[in-house]
Amino acid sequence: MDAVPATFTLSELWVLQMVVRHEHLQPWQGKWPISSVELNDRIAEAIWFCTNENQQEAAIILTRGDCYLIDALVPASAKDTDGKLVGKPILLKTYHVRSVLADGIEATAAESPEPPA
Repeated sequence: MDAVPATFTLSELWVLQMVVRHEHLQPWQGKWPISSVELNDRIAEAIWFCTNENQQEAAIILTRGDCYLIDALVPASAKDTDGKLVGKPILLKTYHVRSVLADGIEATAAESPEPPA
């Protein structure tokens, strides 16, 4: 599994749009990039969807690199334009994606473990 969807509210998407840029002015030497044209496009498409379809949230597909990029750029204290704290929820969603990518499976609350034989 290379990517996992994560659902963000429109407010969270606007915060992501503020920090996830499509280019980086300084040469970057690290393993994980701190800008992404692809992620910037996915965020823009999700905002466009929410706005045009009058939706309050949209799912975007995240890779491990996308999660690291968001982790590097979104502070836990990030707030939306109404002053609501959205940084922690954004980060928690990316941590969940990272966990799913590491384990390769995603459990849901509706699933129950098989009883021992």
